[in-house]
Amino acid sequence: LHLGLVVVVLLLGGRGVVRRVPSLLLRWPLSAWAALLAAPGIIGYTVASGLASPTLRAMLAALLLGLAPFVRRHAEPLTSLAIAALLLLLDEPSRLYDVSLQLSVVATLGLLWASHRARAPLRLLDTPVRRWLRTALWLSFGSTLFTLPLCGWHFGELVWTAPLGNLLVVPLFELVLLPLGLVITLLVALPAAAPFVNLLVYFDSALRETTIFARAF
Repeated sequence: LHLGLVVVVLLLGGRGVVRRVPSLLLRWPLSAWAALLAAPGIIGYTVASGLASPTLRAMLAALLLGLAPFVRRHAEPLTSLAIAALLLLLDEPSRLYDVSLQLSVVATLGLLWASHRARAPLRLLDTPVRRWLRTALWLSFGSTLFTLPLCGWHFGELVWTAPLGNLLVVPLFELVLLPLGLVITLLVALPAAAPFVNLLVYFDSALRETTIFARAF
């Protein structure tokens, strides 16, 4: 998920750049050019984050999905996910037993399944808040449902409250903890910012403990 937020930010930046050069859109769509401009940042973030298998999977899937128009292919999330997983296994077959990669692939399958279910026809008196809540619940339910068997097998427990807990944990991590961690990383190089960095680290640790508690609940 953390790479997903970075991808969204980079794609938005890429779209802004491409819109300033309309002639580029005569041959390839805006989304393809945005993905091409975002690719170096996506790869760089993946390398900086440690090249973990789930992050590599997310990077490959994002690049395949975004750059598909350049090879005249329709962008298909499920196909991109399958190819990304296959490439990782071809590079290192032992990744098949990597629990984090298993959960990453299965959770993404759950998100894709739930995203279709969340696109229900708009009901009378439906509001943006209700639509957002319905989508969030479906996505949380889908990822939890698909990962339950693996969690039971590997960890010996099933957390039935996870769909509700994720409604708190995911926004807290994606919108607060991840940006905060990036800011801390940038400020570490500035000696004058040391007191401010210490405060941010303390705040970050407190939020992470809150996140862990919420997931456990």
